[in-house]
Amino acid sequence: METGYAITEKQSRALDTALSDLLVLAEAESVFMSDHGGNLIACCSAETHNDGLIQTVAALAAGAFNATRELAALVKEPEFRAIYHQGSNRSIYIHALPSDFIVLVVFGEATPVGLVKLYVERTGREIESVIRTIGRQDAATAGKQAVKFELRDGDDMFDR
Repeated sequence: METGYAITEKQSRALDTALSDLLVLAEAESVFMSDHGGNLIACCSAETHNDGLIQTVAALAAGAFNATRELAALVKEPEFRAIYHQGSNRSIYIHALPSDFIVLVVFGEATPVGLVKLYVERTGREIESVIRTIGRQDAATAGKQAVKFELRDGDDMFDR
């Protein structure tokens, strides 16, 4: 997917609302949405995180998902739609949306993964029309309200 797309303020609010709802319903700690290149589209968290950490998580999740796509091809599977990493205190669930975006959910040990899967799939269906539009629009088609997504230059990109 080309990273030169744009998003309007209305679309951003719709995604923020959907991710906030997902955070509560899935009893999660953080929810991120990015493209397959790791460019962060939206995020919602119960905790405060610095921008560098959030962008790093999004980029690493996208890399993991892209590796999973290659694994699927090697075993002659059209695709794997999700990745689940189970930790002792926190777990991560990464889910591919139909329009080439991914949702990543970080949740604690008390939250069942089935609950997370259920609400991620429901949220994906609810925002499908918004994310399909985002994937097809650039700044010209989005109008004057659009915000173009670009990676920032800076030496502190990988600092913790």
